[in-house]
Amino acid sequence: MKQYISYEERVRRLKYLFAEQAKIEAEIKFLIVEEKKKQKVSDENDDGKIHYFQEVMAVFKENASQSLNASKVAKLVEKRTGREVDIASIKATITYAYNKKDIHRVERGKYRLKQENMPEIKMQQPVET
Repeated sequence: MKQYISYEERVRRLKYLFAEQAKIEAEIKFLIVEEKKKQKVSDENDDGKIHYFQEVMAVFKENASQSLNASKVAKLVEKRTGREVDIASIKATITYAYNKKDIHRVERGKYRLKQENMPEIKMQQPVET
């Protein structure tokens, strides 16, 4: 047996459902704003961008004994950051570092960290027994 629902009851239920929908939409908007705030705080230092100079110099320091070309540097920066990088930006950054004399050119297209910029290797004293 089918239950009859009056017109007024249907209108009341629809109003209730629309109010629930509005609450849910407001909550979703709030959560989106909160997530953006969290993301903004976590990216505050870099605005969500990769600081190419810092990353490129870190790659050169980690690979101080090697000569690196732009594509190798790009792969290593991608590995460090977990983000895809722009090869043109990497090339421009290498040129910038070269002009600042932070790195030197070994051969065409290959660069290495300058000797004075290489990380110091601390030798441990042998333990006497």
